[in-house]
Amino acid sequence: MQNDCYCGKNDSIILQGFHWKSEEFDWYKILIENASRIQQLQFDTIWLPPATTSADKQGYLPTQWYDLNSNYGSQEELKQAISALRSGPRPVDAIVDIVVNHRCGLGNWADFRNPNFAPEGTTSSDDIRKANQNAVCADDEWAQQGGKPTGANDTGAGFDGGRDLDHTNPLVQQTIIRWLKWLQKEVGFVGWRWDLVTGYHPRFVGIYNDATNPVFSVAEFTDASTAGLVDWINRSFGLPDDENGQPNRTGGKSMVFDFATRALLKKALTEKDFSCLKTEDGKCAGLIGSWPVMAVTFTDNHDTEPANHNDPFPADTIQQAYAYLLTHPGKPCVFWCHLFDWEPFYGETIEKLIDLRRRAALHAQSNVNIIAAQKNLYVAIVDDKIALKLGPDPWSPDSPDWSLQLQAHDLAVWLKT
Repeated sequence: MQNDCYCGKNDSIILQGFHWKSEEFDWYKILIENASRIQQLQFDTIWLPPATTSADKQGYLPTQWYDLNSNYGSQEELKQAISALRSGPRPVDAIVDIVVNHRCGLGNWADFRNPNFAPEGTTSSDDIRKANQNAVCADDEWAQQGGKPTGANDTGAGFDGGRDLDHTNPLVQQTIIRWLKWLQKEVGFVGWRWDLVTGYHPRFVGIYNDATNPVFSVAEFTDASTAGLVDWINRSFGLPDDENGQPNRTGGKSMVFDFATRALLKKALTEKDFSCLKTEDGKCAGLIGSWPVMAVTFTDNHDTEPANHNDPFPADTIQQAYAYLLTHPGKPCVFWCHLFDWEPFYGETIEKLIDLRRRAALHAQSNVNIIAAQKNLYVAIVDDKIALKLGPDPWSPDSPDWSLQLQAHDLAVWLKT
């Protein structure tokens, strides 16, 4: 049953179904070829790249929203891929990368077409031009280049890769909502991954989600602090802030990627000091310890992977990282390259961990009893069903009820029999 946080199933496991260089391949055909395999691996959701035509190769500088013939393949191939993923005994739903912080024109800075931002039925080229100008934030860099953006000031951080859209403009909101509903009805997407949400106020994600009722919504808010992530989720609820500028309600309209857990886990594994993974009150550090149902956990993605040279996990810690994420609360997201493209033992480890998570019926709000979080050793018992050991120091359960299921460099996982 759908709830108003648009956070999918409590036991969701997500696959990021692309990487930074996917645009170099017939990617939708690759998805079709691997659809059965993705289903067998027991994923619930697959996150696909931006689908529109774009001024860049990867799709993050969108131009025509209704033209879905991109470097990844044709619109028809995209629909075939979604259909293949949803067919069979274990359907996998598709969400798409939504880039609405900014947009590029076709013939000039703000020559927006397919769609423009004028009221439906407008034919006057002058009225369309004015509406497009009014869709751009007044403080966009276009103004310094002689342009005439006439929208309100930006509600978030500026971005110089395209025109920052004015989300306070009702016509911008209506145009975005119409397009999202079209992606649902015409293409088959069931939810959204919101790109670069630092660029506009979180309440707009809430507005768009309420209008489209996605099964699954997750935002790329890159703050590595738990408090910052919680604050963004609260603000997505949309009520005015209190007199101190703080959200006046604990609620939210979208999940976020748990950058806090990622940063802490990367530090712990790199330094072999796991003390940062446990709070003073004995909980998991990161968003998974404070609001796990809203946390989508991950190791790397298209932005952080080695091909993009942006803070990737060291390769020798990837197995341990997945062992942590796939046995702990939150909703884990597996990166395509780790599963399909790296040396086979990485994929084999991930596959075993997914199977263990399913067999133990772990979920976003599973209970974690942290036994040790210190130099060279981390031990946790999850739902009294899974025991995880990370680090070079030895440890094993003291009861014969536990069966060793997985052992690799600096990690071991047991299942209670």
